[in-house]
Amino acid sequence: MSKCIPEKWQSWLKTEHLDNFESWWTLSLEAVDETNLDRGGWSTVYTYRHKGKLFYVKRQSNHLSRSLSSRLRKIPTFEMEFQQIGRYKKNEIPCIDPVFFETRKVGGEFNLEYQAILVTEALVGWIALDALLSGDEVIGYQNKVQLCAALANSISHLHRAGIEHYNLYPKHIFVRSSTDGFEVRFIDLETSRSNFGLLKKKCRDIETLSRRTAGVSKTNRLRFLLQYFGKTRVDPQIRRAIGIIQKRSDRKNKGAS
Repeated sequence: MSKCIPEKWQSWLKTEHLDNFESWWTLSLEAVDETNLDRGGWSTVYTYRHKGKLFYVKRQSNHLSRSLSSRLRKIPTFEMEFQQIGRYKKNEIPCIDPVFFETRKVGGEFNLEYQAILVTEALVGWIALDALLSGDEVIGYQNKVQLCAALANSISHLHRAGIEHYNLYPKHIFVRSSTDGFEVRFIDLETSRSNFGLLKKKCRDIETLSRRTAGVSKTNRLRFLLQYFGKTRVDPQIRRAIGIIQKRSDRKNKGAS
């Protein structure tokens, strides 16, 4: 069994009798989407509102995967995500905040269940990038410039820390307006992995994001790359990155047709 409650939540969860596995496991909750039934088990994400606070509660059983960090043994996918949250925070990369995490094994040798719960605090006041870009509100020129800069700086920080998100869809990037422009947070971290400093792996993240932000102009895409690389003009490094991104995008688009 593995359990972790961040210090800031320990007293509150204890007061609310939510400091143990069973209390979260037996709560009657509303599912966010359909239960995931792959990997030989099941996994479901729920929302839970309690005393003015909003949480995402992730529960799963026998929903396992292998990772290098676990020496390739099978562990719950939410355990992988919790490990990545810790990795992001260690590198001061803004992401979701954990509230409660625990795993347990129940049953006997022939009906063993490996269960896991991960509770995170909802990003209230933030908006997913895809919702912002597809919304009715018109984003002004200056806000677009600031948004490009914030995204480029955050993703560059992520990559300089040696991390490839590997699932960098706009719905997995949350933003909110601030006095200095925009703040950025990353979610859905369970597939994150090391990029080994390789430009190809960094460009994989950038291409994934680029291909799913269809309404962004070529000017803003170039502005993003310049900010990401810390350059004021296009140079051989940026040209190489553009080539890698375009090649992968062409391959992905061809496969989708």
